[in-house]
Amino acid sequence: MIAQLRYFVARGVKRIALGASGILLMIIGAGFLTTAGWIVLEEMFDAKTAALIIGGGFVGAGVLVIGFAKHAQKREMRTAAMAASATAQTELPLAALVAAFMQGIGAGSAARRGFSSAREKD
Repeated sequence: MIAQLRYFVARGVKRIALGASGILLMIIGAGFLTTAGWIVLEEMFDAKTAALIIGGGFVGAGVLVIGFAKHAQKREMRTAAMAASATAQTELPLAALVAAFMQGIGAGSAARRGFSSAREKD
């Protein structure tokens, strides 16, 4: 149980570190791409049009990222629900088996006590 918890924590820390590194590199790259795009658009159009195009591109990219995040969250929730359901289904037969075993022991004890009482009366 503790080993599994450590594994999940280590995996989470690794995911966060790699994600943060990736985001930092993407921010740096986005800065250079924005500068290059501004230069090209300003040569083709005026500064206002270039600002509108670049701003619209960033807003569109933000909408896409939020949409992907919501989709990933729903998928993770479905996966977690399916895993919990599978765990409950595998534990249920074991619980039923233990209950049946205990009931059988109780019935056997009662039968033995009843049998020995009947022999003593004879």
